[in-house]
Order: sequence, then C-alpha cells, then structure tokens
Amino acid sequence: MGQLRVCSPKCLETLEALHARYSDDDEVVDLLRTVYAQRKDWDTLIRLELERPEAGRSPEDRARLALWYYRVGRYRDASVLLDRLVAERPEDAQLARLAGTTLFNLGEYDRAVPPLEAALARLSGTNGADVAVMRGLIHFHKGELAPAQQVIERALGMDPEYAAAHGALGRVLAAKGDTSRARAAAERSAVLRARGSAEEARTLRLSSLSRLASEAVEERRWDDGERIIVQEMLPLADPALRVQLYRYLAEVRTAAGRSASAQEALRKAEESSREAARR
Repeated sequence: MGQLRVCSPKCLETLEALHARYSDDDEVVDLLRTVYAQRKDWDTLIRLELERPEAGRSPEDRARLALWYYRVGRYRDASVLLDRLVAERPEDAQLARLAGTTLFNLGEYDRAVPPLEAALARLSGTNGADVAVMRGLIHFHKGELAPAQQVIERALGMDPEYAAAHGALGRVLAAKGDTSRARAAAERSAVLRARGSAEEARTLRLSSLSRLASEAVEERRWDDGERIIVQEMLPLADPALRVQLYRYLAEVRTAAGRSASAQEALRKAEESSREAARR
C-alpha cells in the first residue's frame, strides 16, 4: 500500500503546521521525514536534520544526512560525515560503498580505493557490481587496463544485466584495441540503458498517479480515485503492484458504498497474488 499512500499537499501542509508547533516531537519529525523522503525532497530533509542539535544525532541520523548530501551532489559534505562513520563501523559494507562512491565522484581515486575494496569484499548483485565498476574505472583512469578488465568482468558476473558494467567494459576494450568486442559491449549497454529508462518512466508515472489517486480519495472524489486506479494505474502495474491496487480499489469502493464491486476487486487481488507467486 506504500505505493498508494502518498501524502497530498493538504496532508503535507498539516504535517508542517504540526512540526512548527511540536518541532521536538520525534514522532512528528519521523512522519514528516517519511513524507519528504517519499517526495525525494532531499534539500528539505537536509534542512530538517540540520535544525536538530548536532550532539543529538545518532550514527543512523548521520548516515541518512550523508546520503542526502550525496543525492544533491554535496559530495564534500557527505565525505566529511562518511569518514567518521566508516571509522566507527568498518564492517558496514553499505557505508563503505557510499564513502567510496562519494570519493570517486570527487575524483579522489586513491582515497576511494580502500572503502570500495572493503565494500567489494562483502557485496554481491547489483550493489557489488556497482562497486566493482568504480574500482575497475579507477584502474582504467590509471592506465591499468588488464586489472580494469578483470574487475569489470567480475561486476558482470555479479549482475550480467548491469548497463554501466557493459559500458565500462566497452571503454576498456576500446583502449586495448579490441574494437569488435568494445562495440558489442557498448551496444549491449545502450540496450540495457534504454530498458532501464523505460522502467524509470513507468515508475515515475505510477508515483504521480498514486499522488492523484490519494488526493481524490482524501477529498472523497470516489469516481475520480477509481478511474485513476482502473484506467491509468492497473495497465502499468506488474502482478505484485496489481495486488496492492486491487486491495486499495476495494477500500475505495467500500468507502463509496459499492460493496459488491469491492468484493470483485478483492477477488481480482487474490488472482493477482497467485499470479505474482508463480513468477
């Protein structure tokens, strides 16, 4: 249901008014933080965190702040926090990954190597592939083509569909003069990036529609809410999301006094749940 429970502008206005009155209430702050994160409003999240006394920030608070700094491109601010966090938690692979990625984006390749290698030793899948690509590109920038290829091929072993790894491999192979394989890697990267762009567009569209549906329901515009769910969201949804959508549709129809059609929506939710389980 998280995809659908989007805080409307009116809801956000109410939360901000509550925060203005009860700025020290942890429950209000946490709820407001959740809403800003849902909206990807990183700058406001940073402001909200900086309003709190620095001495009161836990390691988790500092890690979140570092991530928000990273997401708005404030790499130096993120790096200052991450240096201390990595020293405090040397076993945390995700912190090491973020620290290495931040230093990589700052162009501080030598400093990026230790946290990247620490993360690479513990991560797998797409996260591990992402780290391996950065480690390989550091080799590449130093003219170390053989180890660059080795690490990037390791990335592809972790995630064969990772577009950045195919693109990086193409650069390395081109530098080695292997034009045929370099072209194939670059073409594969382009195909995967196009696929990823289409998926990102679908996700963004669903997020926007979720907000519109939530606003309609909050304002008791049942017909508009149902239309958005049935005509616009369901055609874009995968089986797992369809389960949530049909259950939410049942709630909307129940609130509108349409009990028979609500039961039909619940039946379709069960069908979608079985379909999702088969995949």
